[in-house]
Amino acid sequence: MCVGPVKESTQQVYMERILSVLVLIQRNLDEELSLEEYARVAHFSPYHFHRIFRGMVGEHEEEYLRGSGMFSKGDPEKYLTIIRYRVKKVK
Repeated sequence: MCVGPVKESTQQVYMERILSVLVLIQRNLDEELSLEEYARVAHFSPYHFHRIFRGMVGEHEEEYLRGSGMFSKGDPEKYLTIIRYRVKKVK
């Protein structure tokens, strides 16, 4: 799933916002944060955050947290690389 046709500058901003959420998750693995909190950090509405996170990371935030989705928890830099690859693939 992709986030759809958006300008390259917008894609860069989205990547940075989603990466900030991935870093937040990694730093707070012992805490349960809400969808609203993730959306606030990423500067999206909860609805748009949910869609954009899925489109860029490849799984919903709940799947990511459980570690049962496509990727397991790890280095947030790895996810930036994955997101960059997905954005290039969409172009």
